[in-house]
Amino acid sequence: MSEPREPLDAQVADDLIRAASAISNALVSVFEGINQIRDRVIEVRRDVVERRKLFTPQHLAGLRPLILEQLKRRPFLDGLGILAASDLFADRTRYLEWWRQDINDVIPLWLNFDPTSVDIYDYLEMEWFTRAQRDNAKTVFGPYVDYTGADHYVLTMTVPVVDEVFIGVVGADLRMSLFEAEILPVLYDLDWEVVLVNSERRVVSTNSQRWTVGSRLATIPEVSEGGFVAIAEIGTDSDWVLAAVKLVE
Repeated sequence: MSEPREPLDAQVADDLIRAASAISNALVSVFEGINQIRDRVIEVRRDVVERRKLFTPQHLAGLRPLILEQLKRRPFLDGLGILAASDLFADRTRYLEWWRQDINDVIPLWLNFDPTSVDIYDYLEMEWFTRAQRDNAKTVFGPYVDYTGADHYVLTMTVPVVDEVFIGVVGADLRMSLFEAEILPVLYDLDWEVVLVNSERRVVSTNSQRWTVGSRLATIPEVSEGGFVAIAEIGTDSDWVLAAVKLVE
C-alpha cells in the first residue's frame, strides 16, 4: 500500500517556509554587518564621553576600515555607512560617513547638505531614517529608485544607534539587481510559481512570468484569494511575504 500523500497546500506551505527562511537569512546577514558598525559607533562615543572630549565627525570617519570590511563581505551591497542625528554635532545638522562600491572601486558618497539649496539631500526626512528613529527599530524600506543618493534600484536597511540619546542610524543600500541574483536560485528551486511582495504590494522578485518585478499587486496576497494557495512571511522586519499559486506546468 502506498504512503498517504501530503495535501497539496501543506506541501506548498512547507516549501515556502524553507524558501522564506533562506531569504530571511540573507537579510539577517546584512543586519549582522550593520549591527557591528552600530556597536562600534556606541563604543567609540562612550570612550570619547568618558574622557570628557567632544565627539566629532572625525570619530565617525575612524570607522571607515570597518565599513569597507563589511562592504567587501557583501558584494550585493551598493553602499553602507552612518548618518548622524541632527543634533549630534554642534557645527552641522547633517553628516554621513557612507561608502559605495562597484566592480572596480569603493568610493565615498558626497551629497548636498546645503539647507538653502532646492536639491538638498535631506536624509533626516527619509522614511528609512524617521521610522528607525521613531520606532527605535530595524527597518527594511523599498525597493525603490534612489535618484538623489545611490541612483540605483535599491533596498535600504537601517538600524537606530541609541545610547541614552539618539545618535543616528547605520544603514545599507542593497542593489536589487545583485541581491535578486542572490535569492533567485532559492525561488527557482521551488516547484511552484511564487512571488515575493513587500508591504506596498510591490513585487520584489519572482520565478514566474506571471508577475513583473517592480509592479504592484492589487492587494497583499492572501490564501484562497487571487489563486494563492500558501503564504509565508519573510520576517526580519521586512513585512515581505512569499506567495505561491500552483505547480509550474
